[in-house]
Amino acid sequence: MLRPVWEQRVKQVPYTIMKPVWETRTREVHYTVMKAVYETYEQEICRTVLRPVKCTKTVQICSGRWETRTTVKQSCCGKKHGAAQRILSQHRVWVPEVIEKQVECVRYVPEVQTIRVPYTVRRLVPEHRVKTVAYQVCRMVYETRIKNHTYQVSRLIPEQHVKTVTYQVCRMVPEQRVRIHTYQVSRMVHEHRVKMAAQPDHCLEPSPCASDMNPVCSESDRQLVY
Repeated sequence: MLRPVWEQRVKQVPYTIMKPVWETRTREVHYTVMKAVYETYEQEICRTVLRPVKCTKTVQICSGRWETRTTVKQSCCGKKHGAAQRILSQHRVWVPEVIEKQVECVRYVPEVQTIRVPYTVRRLVPEHRVKTVAYQVCRMVYETRIKNHTYQVSRLIPEQHVKTVTYQVCRMVPEQRVRIHTYQVSRMVHEHRVKMAAQPDHCLEPSPCASDMNPVCSESDRQLVY
């Protein structure tokens, strides 16, 4: 019989792809910007200022002094000869007093002044500018590549095998069997019959009986060997 044998082979298959290629390009872009311009001006303004003025005024100053005072107390304890004992005690007492004093002070008098104040004005002026902008461009190019493709090839080779096969053979052997066969046999039997003959009325006698041989068939069975 033929047996398949698989062999692995490799072949090179060329194919084409689209490869992106990036290129950097430049272009000029015109645009307008608002440029800030600062201008300085002067403005007269009126303001109120407080001018200091020296003056003298009388103020009252609360002051005082400490004084030592002596007090006498009668004590009931420790009597001698029936007379009470006197105890002297001293303590300090604050004696307040008001003193008038001339002091110098500063008094602020409002005064209106006119001054020139510089101020700055900012205004936007349109300005045309040009700048160079770099950008990238993608273009697709064809590129041929080669890849290895593995495939299998089947080829048939003859191969001998041995197998056991069961089969049947028919041969004829003699065998005896018995079969019952039915057949008919014919044999002759005697039968008596009476026949009436035509005669005158005064003589009516039956005629002698006639005897005939009639065949009678009967069935019989017999065994046949075959």
